[in-house]
Amino acid sequence: MATSDPDPRIGHVVDGRYRILERLAQGGMGVVYRAERVPVGKPVAIKFLHHVYAEDAASVARFERETRVLSKLAHPNCVSVIDFGLDGAPYLVMDFAGGVTLRAAMDKGPMPLPEAVAIIRQVLAGLAHAHSQGIIHRDIKPANIMISEEIGTGRHVRILDFGLARLASSANVTQSSVAIGTPSYMAPEQTVGGEVDLRTDVYQVGVVLFEMITGERLFVAEDTHALLEMHRTARVPRVHEVAPSAAPKPGLDEVLQRALAKAPADRWQTAMEFSAALEDVLAGRWRKPPSSRRALLALAALLLLAGAAYAGVSFWRQRAQPAVAPTSSTTSSPTSSTTSSDASPGAAEDAHRAEPAPDAASQAGAATDAATDAAADAATGAAADAATDAATDAARAIDAAPADAGADAGARPPGADPELEPVAAADPAASARTRDDSADDGDAPAVSPPPPPPPVALARTLPAVTALIKKGQREAAIASLHAMWQRSPKDARLPYLLGNLYFDKRWWTVGMQYYHAAIARLAGYRSNPTLIRNVIAAIGNPKTRGKATYLLTKTIGQGAKGYVRTAAKSHPDPAVRKAAQSLLKRW
Repeated sequence: MATSDPDPRIGHVVDGRYRILERLAQGGMGVVYRAERVPVGKPVAIKFLHHVYAEDAASVARFERETRVLSKLAHPNCVSVIDFGLDGAPYLVMDFAGGVTLRAAMDKGPMPLPEAVAIIRQVLAGLAHAHSQGIIHRDIKPANIMISEEIGTGRHVRILDFGLARLASSANVTQSSVAIGTPSYMAPEQTVGGEVDLRTDVYQVGVVLFEMITGERLFVAEDTHALLEMHRTARVPRVHEVAPSAAPKPGLDEVLQRALAKAPADRWQTAMEFSAALEDVLAGRWRKPPSSRRALLALAALLLLAGAAYAGVSFWRQRAQPAVAPTSSTTSSPTSSTTSSDASPGAAEDAHRAEPAPDAASQAGAATDAATDAAADAATGAAADAATDAATDAARAIDAAPADAGADAGARPPGADPELEPVAAADPAASARTRDDSADDGDAPAVSPPPPPPPVALARTLPAVTALIKKGQREAAIASLHAMWQRSPKDARLPYLLGNLYFDKRWWTVGMQYYHAAIARLAGYRSNPTLIRNVIAAIGNPKTRGKATYLLTKTIGQGAKGYVRTAAKSHPDPAVRKAAQSLLKRW
């Protein structure tokens, strides 16, 4: 995305080696330029950290972490780091990914299935490499996939913008209860700030493939809150339901439905599993894999048959052997026994009849018990493995790095999705809850759980919403405003109030989205003191500073400058004061 704005870096030679030619794209934390390696002229892309972030230690640490992440990538389907350094601001040099974004290709309409699968399988190959290095991308979307035509090899796909990626083993840079990603492509666990792993990327690839085939988004909603809720709870449509004209292919829906499962455990467990399934669909050899329950039942049946066969062989061997008289007998006293050396043949025969040989039926019964026990053991083992995996996954926290849009090495087309920066989880208090120790006390009396609270009726008027807020029923107020906004989408008061409520929850990015909507419907909100002061508070946080700065300087404009000047002098938060002072220098 070239720009006509003058840029002092254009023409500058970085570190005597890289001449900057043009600006390609700009994200929340950095800007990407097309450059060339001098004197050889090799095209490269250079990403600089914005100056406002270069002064922030946390932002610099994140930028350095991104560099370390990218330096681990060495795959034809991933853009990798060539060099890095400091030239007024931290920068990194990457391979230049020419061509067009997948978003631009998709804007032309639905793709034929073979073409879509060929692209997606290259994406999955690149992700498989990243996953093997312990890297989770977390922001797979059409704008982050670059397609070029290479002589001799044809279409070449590369994954861009690992700016939101995380090292799965990085425990010192993680934080729970944040949501990071692009709303239209976020996995359910991302929408509530949950744990992410490689299966998060699998879900996002499934969303992209669905859109490539049908020409329609997987889920569409009027606001971000509703869209994220759909990823968590809405039924995933079948391909033919969205695109009736799409050529049916046996197994395609099953493969997509598994990739788009709400629970990570129900998805394809690796990128290559997903890729192999798509290959089978195209080749017409798709066979639905047995579920774990069916596999367990099959194992139990196999063990049962083996036990029955063993019982039959044992029975016939026993019948073929002559009876042998016992050499000793045990008295009825449990503490004494005598040996009989003169027992008669009749006595021996009677003794043998007293302990009959098991017949085939009893042997089969024993085999059935053994098979059942084996099946139970198998199930227990699987559960134990699952519990171990869950415990391992739970020990991993997600990256608390700022969720700016980032800037990739390819051009972002107009209309690309806004990215959702870190916001609080739907239930931020959940992580603070502690286990009730009385539940582990075996002698504790049984207590019936308290009845659930009665549902709160949604308000239908603004005074009724105000009453809910005064009662502390904030979530009911938010739900009411969403419902009212669907009925009255032009009413600017509704997104303004939603913005205030989300700021009250500290969901600042979501709140700013609603403030944008309010201003778009009524320009007078540009001078609203509450709105401006809330946005100023957001510049004190590196995670939301970029979007808050844009809202203040571009959307609100000069009307916010006086408030920023006041914040620079007397805001109680020193981080806000410092950010406001820095903003005034550049305004």
